[in-house]
Amino acid sequence: MAVTMTKMSVLIGALGILSFLFGILAETNKPAAGVPIIGRGMVICKYPSDPTLAYAWLSFGFLLLCSVDSGFSIFYSYKGRKAPTSVFFQSTNFNFFFTITLQVTLALLLSHESYSRSNVDSHSIFDLHLA
Repeated sequence: MAVTMTKMSVLIGALGILSFLFGILAETNKPAAGVPIIGRGMVICKYPSDPTLAYAWLSFGFLLLCSVDSGFSIFYSYKGRKAPTSVFFQSTNFNFFFTITLQVTLALLLSHESYSRSNVDSHSIFDLHLA
């Protein structure tokens, strides 16, 4: 069974939609508040068990699958016609966009993971409290 552009685009679209939906679930199911425990110079918050991190990791996993399939679809030869691989990686714009996107994604995911595991409210720049 040959891979066609239509099948590949449907697969990439479905993976992107799943990633988006799990991201929305992760954002909407965050606990409202935790129990603050005041320590020396910091506040440790004890949150109830919730599926937020599982949803976030599922969203990231489907996003990663979507990205891998997108990359495969770029370099795959449809009907025997293939774009040279070197053309993509010689492009400064392509390399710049790819590198920045990967670094920002990993930095945000790992920082959220470390904050969630430590349960320490360090008043980071990512915390926006709107009244």
